[in-house]
Amino acid sequence: MRATQSEILVKIHRADGSTLDVSDLLVQYSDNHPVNGIPIFSLALPLRYGKAPFVETIRTGDIVEVAFLAQPDPNRGARYYTAMVGVIRELGQQQAMTQNSLKQLTVISGQHLAGWLGNETINYYLAAVMRGRLETLLGAEGVYRQFLSGVLRAGGLDEAAHLFLQQIAFEVIGIKRPQGDISKLLGYRLKSLAGRGAFYATWGNYQGTAWGILDAYSDKPLHELYATTLPLEEFKQLDGYKNTPVTWGEDKAVPLLMLRPSPFPYALPGGGGTLGDWPRLPLHDLTQEYLLLESSEDHTADYSDKEVYTAFFVNAAALSVSETFAKTYSPPVVSIPKYQRYGYRPLTWQTVLWQNTAKESAPEFFRSLNWRIAGQWNRMDEYAGANFSIRLAPWIKPGSRVRYYNQLGDHQSKMEGYVESVAHTFVPGGVRKTALRIIRALPVATYQTPAFFAWGLSEIKPLKDLLLPVANVQLEETRDRSRIDPSP
Repeated sequence: MRATQSEILVKIHRADGSTLDVSDLLVQYSDNHPVNGIPIFSLALPLRYGKAPFVETIRTGDIVEVAFLAQPDPNRGARYYTAMVGVIRELGQQQAMTQNSLKQLTVISGQHLAGWLGNETINYYLAAVMRGRLETLLGAEGVYRQFLSGVLRAGGLDEAAHLFLQQIAFEVIGIKRPQGDISKLLGYRLKSLAGRGAFYATWGNYQGTAWGILDAYSDKPLHELYATTLPLEEFKQLDGYKNTPVTWGEDKAVPLLMLRPSPFPYALPGGGGTLGDWPRLPLHDLTQEYLLLESSEDHTADYSDKEVYTAFFVNAAALSVSETFAKTYSPPVVSIPKYQRYGYRPLTWQTVLWQNTAKESAPEFFRSLNWRIAGQWNRMDEYAGANFSIRLAPWIKPGSRVRYYNQLGDHQSKMEGYVESVAHTFVPGGVRKTALRIIRALPVATYQTPAFFAWGLSEIKPLKDLLLPVANVQLEETRDRSRIDPSP
């Protein structure tokens, strides 16, 4: 038992059910948590654990649990925050001659628990054949038929993904460990936009990975699909389809797959704006001085027009959704001011979402999706991006919001932005920092003005409207970006 608390806890859960606490042996740890994929980690340890080399003590496939002792604000006591629960995928030794000695290390790298479904290629069809399960999966009363009938009857991408994970992915992958099988170790939260859709679990899907299938049918850019780790308290507050797996650490962390609608403000049919789920995202205040690193590191802000789109189209993934839709043209939504400056840049996307009620026809439903996308991708050249480092902050997760001060031109602005990725670096007695990649940053007041996101958007009806103007890039009147308002 330690006399003092370690700043980092690193535990390796082995296949025989035992656990090694290597916190005091750690040489270096780093990780990266993006909002568009599977988090990864790496760590370095001494060459040996006692008398035996580490490479003979642990194996690939063992589970690594990492937590940081951190103080989120001066008014709260220290607590451990679980940063990563992952699987070792690579294990080796590193030796290097220095000026005075031979440096020998054990080097470990791996990925979030979701990596079992993500980058590990599982051929579901062949696995089912080899285990004598093909008829169970694909037969008249098999889970495949139940899966399709349930989706078509009740609808929803979230329910489809829930059935897929429970009845096909987790069942066939069949990975079992002393800590539990994959369905008990990995949680998920599935929440899609309202709508009914055919989730295409075709024969060919059994030859892919679970992550690839979910990713292909997550209706991008309407939805986000990524892996993360959340405290149980925060996980419980999420709605939608979810399962609660084994929890880890002092904060009872849940490693999970997250499927959710893109949380950015958007436009409503006709031109109104709404903040949507944006105000409900966790918000972290990084304006306090105690978070800044002692060594000065410049924050960087950048603007880009590479994601500026001026027209939005829908390509329905289901061909037999409705004869009405097949005969109806869904008008594109165009950002006229951006069209005038950047020209014609269409964003063509497809969806399997579908809702056919007495109050909403197919064209109207897809029209609302077009307006939603248009608002979320409007004025992209006016958003700022930022890369900067702060003191170690394991409580900041990708997919959340942050507020910070940044220098834009001659003005310092209090900005609010979206956390696209989080990376931690920890060296005992050395570096302890969190690097953040921030996107969609705007002055705080702008994120309280829904009209900003719908400004300049219009529906263009072919053969009825005047021709669109020609793009004409010219010097604009200088405007203080720290006080952006929704007017032209």
